[in-house]
Amino acid sequence: MLTIGPACVLTSITTTIALLSMTITDSAVIRTFGITAAMGTLAAFVAVILVIPTLSMLMIRDEKNYRSDENNSWTALQKIEDLSRSFADWTFKWWRDLAVVGLVVCGFFSILHYQLAPKYQLRDEIPNIPALTKAMNLVDDKLGGGDYIHILVNHPKDKTATSKDVLASIGEAHRLLGNLPQVSDVNSLEKTRLWFRNNGIDNPAYLKNYIDKMPDYLRQRLINKDRNAAIVSAKIANMPSPEIARLVKNIKENLKNMEEEFPGIKFTISGLSTVSALQSTNIISQLNQGLLLAIVVVVFLIGIAFRSVRVALISIPTNLLPIVAAGAVLHFTDSGLQFASILGLTVAFGLAVDDSIHFFNRHRIERHLLLGAAADSAVGHLPQDIFDKEIQCVKNTITHMGPVLILTTLILICGLAVTVLSNLSVTRLFGELSMATLTAALLADLFFLPAIILATLYLMQTYFSLRKSS
Repeated sequence: MLTIGPACVLTSITTTIALLSMTITDSAVIRTFGITAAMGTLAAFVAVILVIPTLSMLMIRDEKNYRSDENNSWTALQKIEDLSRSFADWTFKWWRDLAVVGLVVCGFFSILHYQLAPKYQLRDEIPNIPALTKAMNLVDDKLGGGDYIHILVNHPKDKTATSKDVLASIGEAHRLLGNLPQVSDVNSLEKTRLWFRNNGIDNPAYLKNYIDKMPDYLRQRLINKDRNAAIVSAKIANMPSPEIARLVKNIKENLKNMEEEFPGIKFTISGLSTVSALQSTNIISQLNQGLLLAIVVVVFLIGIAFRSVRVALISIPTNLLPIVAAGAVLHFTDSGLQFASILGLTVAFGLAVDDSIHFFNRHRIERHLLLGAAADSAVGHLPQDIFDKEIQCVKNTITHMGPVLILTTLILICGLAVTVLSNLSVTRLFGELSMATLTAALLADLFFLPAIILATLYLMQTYFSLRKSS
């Protein structure tokens, strides 16, 4: 408990912060997900720090005999430890190249990740069943789409939908949607008026009488007397949220001019596809900002916990690399930022940062074991014998922490692997991106993080040597 307890406390806090970053969104579902996951993290901490040690005390009475018996059955773990030792030797041999390549790749992937834009479709929420996909494609091709975009025309209470200026405003809204190539089958009171006029009837009183005699379920598709509003509807094919956002922006600009042309009449865009596209863009941006804030807070906490600015700075590229690597995958596959991708990145970051914290904690222990008092005294200088011991500390850390990091990552990936069996593309994306982020975090902690530590030590030794000679 004394060895890993502090690291467990810090990892629980950082993971909780990462998950709670989801609560800054406007989506109640995502906020609930973040809070529930954070509660699960805290419950897991209680289990690790209290339940497991208590059960160990109760079930393992004779620790010496337990060790002798278990050592014979730990052959698999021993093989992973031998593999980790090989990783340590390889990292020590190529640490300069690993540090440079890692920083360059991290910077390049960060640029790609920064270019990601929200990309959401309602179709993503529908099971990926061939027959269903074929039916939806037929609806888009033959019927112009299964979604609708609406323009609500709100008029003053002293007027009706068949008043001259209100009827003219409905006609303008009807023509606005009808001229857009992305929509089809525009329906409104204007359509009914045009049908009468084409048949030789152009009398508003006749139109009003016809509307009054309509069944309620038909009349409500055109006007709402209680709310002093008329509706103009059009079919729209399933499109990504950026395209819908551009379409809505274009419509709003035209509606603003129409409100000036028709004083007292207000035009509002509505519809499930348009509202979901706009809201999803806002929520995805909020989640992305929350993830960035979580990274900043986590790095700050790591620096405070280890009382080292150097550790905090080293943790930045190490914990950032898995996130931007997953972002680069989204960029190359043209997937964009979706709910599932941001949630996957946030959850995976909360889990991946745990590896680096445990690595730093074990490195701190190794330094005190090998350096003793020199671990704290070698601040303004770094002689060669201390430098050699620092290198050995890094190698020992990789050897001891390698099996733990590898096994925990494999277990998490196995748990997330079930998501690839889902018919929902968003569920598969969540699992695939989480697994990719965790894999990148494992590689970063086994190779990139030790290389950065060794590079930092080398730069410190060079700096102190130059200062001493001058």
